[in-house]
Amino acid sequence: MYATNLFGLQADAVTWDEVTGLREMSGQSLVYNFYRLELHRHGSAPMALITIGFKRTLIEAVLHQMQNAGSPSR
Repeated sequence: MYATNLFGLQADAVTWDEVTGLREMSGQSLVYNFYRLELHRHGSAPMALITIGFKRTLIEAVLHQMQNAGSPSR
């Protein structure tokens, strides 16, 4: 998986075999809701995925891909 910056250039990348664990957080207000998923990896800073919205579509897709790849779960 890789993350891009505002211009579409690669900013960070992680392979499933690098992932050692994850941390999931969420917050909400009357106006918006957000989800944050941190992918912890060997020897590097965690990669954070942040989404805004009321559905966990991206988070569920990442968790599904991790299970298919055999990476550690929560």
